[in-house]
Amino acid sequence: MFHDRTQTKYISNIDPDLSVLNGQEVQHINEVLDRMKHNTAAQISDYAHRDTPWVLTKQGEIIDYRLAKYRTDATSVVEDEDEL
Repeated sequence: MFHDRTQTKYISNIDPDLSVLNGQEVQHINEVLDRMKHNTAAQISDYAHRDTPWVLTKQGEIIDYRLAKYRTDATSVVEDEDEL
């Protein structure tokens, strides 16, 4: 149970191929997972649907990765200039 609802959790039978990601990308994914782990699916969906790349993309189209630089403060993750 999670927030008084039955939770479905999907667990992979195989380990992920992390060779396609660099260390910074893996760290970023882990930070996002940690930040979002206490949210419900509805809360995560609402958050994602307020994100500029989602808003600017037409239904059925692939979200252009380059739109990430146009995020608002509400959905942006600011990095230290030394890390850029």
